[in-house]
Amino acid sequence: MTLVENGLGQRAVPIYFASFHVPLELYNDDAANRGAFSRMSDAQNADVESSFVYHFTDKNYGREVFYVSSPDELHTASIAGAILQGFGVEHRIAPKTAH
Repeated sequence: MTLVENGLGQRAVPIYFASFHVPLELYNDDAANRGAFSRMSDAQNADVESSFVYHFTDKNYGREVFYVSSPDELHTASIAGAILQGFGVEHRIAPKTAH
């Protein structure tokens, strides 16, 4: 996705995003939840780029879904990784491949 700064066509700003889920039983674990949100805050504050994190419960599948986005690919990956690491979810962030 690309946004245009100030809506005036002055500068195109790419938006990188990650979307993933965490099983509800992990999300409901108080210690893991506090740890994940603490790590998420640290990762968000570690960079000057703005970022957005949205989460909601998918009751049909019993999972907590996260959406993370920012204009910096590494910042987005670091926030997503911090959340998953906080919940103890093994993950691997694949390097970007050339098109």
